[in-house]
Amino acid sequence: MLRRIDGIFDQGYQPHDGNFAEGHVAVYDTALPEGALYGVVLPNHPTAVDGGRAFAGIIADTGFTGTPLLQVGQTGLPVIDKGVKVQKFGWAKCRAKPSTSFRVGEEIGYLPSDGGLVIPARASAQSIKIGICQENYTSPAAGPAYVTVELAMGSASQREILGINLFDS
Repeated sequence: MLRRIDGIFDQGYQPHDGNFAEGHVAVYDTALPEGALYGVVLPNHPTAVDGGRAFAGIIADTGFTGTPLLQVGQTGLPVIDKGVKVQKFGWAKCRAKPSTSFRVGEEIGYLPSDGGLVIPARASAQSIKIGICQENYTSPAAGPAYVTVELAMGSASQREILGINLFDS
């Protein structure tokens, strides 16, 4: 009997980008080796699915450097020792675009060209919506800054509710 629990984080995503930082938006990767199921890149990466619009979640790990990071084992299948944790639901710590103000309750999104930083949806009509801001915050001009976002995977009227699915196979 197999039991699967879907939770807030997915582990084992393979980063194809270098320099993933905590809080960056991740999108799905089109350049996976044969046998790889989960790969992510930053939205401005050339292998981003659908031009950086296939939202995968928020990077919850730090410290990746070098490109590419996909590793292929002797059998041709990917090695998961360089997996990255991606938060898909709940309240996430998102990397804010510098010198940007955020307000509680407003929609938050990202522009693929910004490389994974989040902005208020009011800042650009072209932003891809990912959730709702949970704090009032003004991002400083220098240094990394973070804003808390309730990940909703769509607009404010289409919030996803976190659930746990159990099934037998």
